[in-house]
Amino acid sequence: MSESSTERPARRFPFPMPFGWFKVALAEEVSEGEILTRHYFDTELVIWRDADGRVAVQEAYCPHLGAHLGWGGTVEGKQIRCPFQGWAFDCEGANVEVPYAERP
Repeated sequence: MSESSTERPARRFPFPMPFGWFKVALAEEVSEGEILTRHYFDTELVIWRDADGRVAVQEAYCPHLGAHLGWGGTVEGKQIRCPFQGWAFDCEGANVEVPYAERP
C-alpha cells in the first residue's frame, strides 16, 4: 500500500526568489564614484562605492518618480543622486536629501 501526501516536494530550480548571497560584481570592478548597472533576478540594480569605500547594491529606479539611477545618476561622497529630481540616497537606500525641501 502506498502513502499519499498533500505536501508538495521542495523545488530547487528555478529559485522562486534569491536566498543567500549572490555575486553581482567583483570588488575591483566597483571604483569610488562610479555606478555600475546590472540586471539580476528580474531586477535592474545599481552598484556603487561611496567615499568611505562601502559598496552598495540597490534597485536601480528612484522611488520618487522612477528615474534610473545608473543612467545619469552621480555618486557624491556617501550618497547616490538621482539624475531627474536630484534626490539622494545613502548606501542603505535611505533618502538623505531632497534638494528643494527642508529636512525637519
